[in-house]
Amino acid sequence: MDGIKRNKKIEGLIIFFLGGALLLINGIYSSKKSLKEALDYHIIGRVEQVHYDEKRFPTITIKGQDFYLNEFGIPKDKPIDVGDSIYKKRDDGLLEHYKRNINGFYLYKNYNVRE
Repeated sequence: MDGIKRNKKIEGLIIFFLGGALLLINGIYSSKKSLKEALDYHIIGRVEQVHYDEKRFPTITIKGQDFYLNEFGIPKDKPIDVGDSIYKKRDDGLLEHYKRNINGFYLYKNYNVRE
């Protein structure tokens, strides 16, 4: 009986650690995929819509295309608003955020892709 209980404990531990390893691998893969997608973005234009998820990461719409900006570390107290302009070149980690005042647009903030 003791041998059977011991084997079940070992099986349980193996399953637990394998599950944890799979979750870790999936998290690393998802993070790298998200970073690659952020670097692939080519964004030029005015924000038509903006939505924030439960973690306060913005999704912006420019020219009918959505961009999820979670990889840029945009702080909660520096929101992107409808009418702001965004510029980001493909394969460049820099996102430029412009706001409008009475004199036109001015560079409000630069954000870099988190690596």
